[in-house]
Amino acid sequence: MIDLLDAIVLTIKAANNQISGRTAIQKLLYFESIAGVIEAKYRPYYYGPYSSELMGTIESAVKLNFIDENLDVFNGKMDADSVEWKRYVYSLTEDGKELAEQLIKEHEPDYEKINCIVNTCKKISDLDVNTLSYAAKIHYILSSKKKPMMINEITEMASSFGWKLSKPKVEKAIGLLQALNLCT
Repeated sequence: MIDLLDAIVLTIKAANNQISGRTAIQKLLYFESIAGVIEAKYRPYYYGPYSSELMGTIESAVKLNFIDENLDVFNGKMDADSVEWKRYVYSLTEDGKELAEQLIKEHEPDYEKINCIVNTCKKISDLDVNTLSYAAKIHYILSSKKKPMMINEITEMASSFGWKLSKPKVEKAIGLLQALNLCT
């Protein structure tokens, strides 16, 4: 297992030095925790399993100048149904890139796992926050029940956490979990 800060830097490195969205980075590291790369405590949250410890470590990495945190805002006032959204974009600074290269040498087996998780998520979902969120929610549910479940059981259990999951979303997310070897 590696340090949480190191895992954050290596995760961003594996994603071509940039990750868009707090949800995306939270879910990638959630999958890394399941794979035994890191240890972090997660609790149910609107967008799926959430770690306040991870968020605090991201803030520390920004303060230490290993990663940049930039706000990306879209004001979609094209018509009455348009929405405004914002997301944080995380990228490695020059110091972060140097640290990543050093960490890859020190933690090669862990970096290989991180790289595999990130690349699988990119291939299956293009790091789409919704798909990552659904997959993490489903894994969290399956882990809490410790038994195989039918899709209707998963959606029913999801509602107990305040999560709304439709059958097509569950099916797509299960595909990602299967690709990550996190679903039986």
